Amino acid sequence: MADDVRVGIYLGLPSAGEEAFFSRVELASGDPQHPLGFGANALAEVVVAGGGAQAAYFVPDGRGAYMPRPDVELPAAVEGTALELALPYSLIGTPDAGARLALRVVVSAGLERELWRLPGAGPLQIIVPDLGMTTPVLTVVDPEGDDYGPGSYTYPLDPVFTPGAYDITEFTVAEDEKNLIFYITTRGGLNNSWGAPNGMGIHTVDLYIDAKEGAHACFCPAATLPSPKEKGGMWPSGPKGGRPASSGPAKVAPRPWARPMPSTL
Repeated sequence: MADDVRVGIYLGLPSAGEEAFFSRVELASGDPQHPLGFGANALAEVVVAGGGAQAAYFVPDGRGAYMPRPDVELPAAVEGTALELALPYSLIGTPDAGARLALRVVVSAGLERELWRLPGAGPLQIIVPDLGMTTPVLTVVDPEGDDYGPGSYTYPLDPVFTPGAYDITEFTVAEDEKNLIFYITTRGGLNNSWGAPNGMGIHTVDLYIDAKEGAHACFCPAATLPSPKEKGGMWPSGPKGGRPASSGPAKVAPRPWARPMPSTL
């Protein structure tokens, strides 16, 4: 690897914090033109010079610049064409299953000009997998072939709506130390041809939960339900990522995602 090369690893971590949308190189130019493609809330930067590598950690300061964190030490080494960097788990935390991490690498000549961006087409997204470390609470199996609503609904003609896409065959509730988890399996699988960030291109799922004494009607708009007793709702959703809330109590903030299985939300 050549000397005087700067490698910036821009990260969108699940942890909260200020975000920056351009690289340090772009910001140094005074006229940023090429956004990273996501809000980066952390930057691990390695400077290669004199046959060695020195790494530093930065976070956005909320005013369009990156602020160094001298209290964070990042081990880095370079040998031949290989660069190695260690990012402590303490900086990432312990993300839950389904959490998303975004990443993009910018290689530059100092802070003067960018040489490469990897991936070139856009940021890399990493989804924390479900390792099955949950305790099942309830499983309901539903017969196949009843995806017709009140009896007359048919699928739209666009080919993204594959047969059975809305035919729920299993609903499972599980829990871990911090979360109550809902799994919904469909017969026809998940189609994300429209590129929804959470993998739910054509699906919206409403979950109505009766968790407290008393009664309060709290339906999502356009929902048709047999009982007005629900008191809370959450709606994992497709491309727009959410639905307008109806009047009623405060809603939870679910983290919808498509599992790395073709048919399960």
